Amino acid sequence: MELIDIIEYCILIFGLYYLYNISTSYLSIKSRREFYNKYRILFFLAIVGDIGTILSFQVFWLTSYFNSHRIIEIFIKIALAIFSMINQFLVYELEEEQFNMNKRRNRESGEYNIGDGKLGFKIINRLFLLIILYKFFNRNEPI
Repeated sequence: MELIDIIEYCILIFGLYYLYNISTSYLSIKSRREFYNKYRILFFLAIVGDIGTILSFQVFWLTSYFNSHRIIEIFIKIALAIFSMINQFLVYELEEEQFNMNKRRNRESGEYNIGDGKLGFKIINRLFLLIILYKFFNRNEPI
C-alpha cells in the first residue's frame, strides 16, 4: 500500500465524519430557525463537498482515471479542499451553537459543563496539500 492510498483512505474517513457530523447536527439545529436561515447555504455546500469527496474516492478506487489525468486530479483535490474549509467552518459554528445550547440548558438545571467547544480539523487540509504536492511533483513519473 502506497502513501497515496493511505492519504485517500484518510480523506474518505474525514469525508464520512463530516457527513455524519453535519447530518446529525442538521437535525438538531433545524429547530433553531435563525441559525438555520443564517447557514442554510453552507449546509448545502457542505453536503455537496462531502458527496464530492466520496465520489472522488470511488473514482480513485474503481478506475485508473486519476493516474492518467493528474492535472485534473489536482484541480479536483483543490476544489475538495475548498469544500473541506467550508465544512470546517460549518462544523466549528455547529459545535459552538451546540455548546451554547448545552450551556443554556445546564445553567437552567444548575449544572456547569466546561469544554472547549471547538475541535480542530486541520489534518484533512494537510492531507489534501500532501496529495496535491505529490501529484504535482511526480507528474512526469511513468504510469
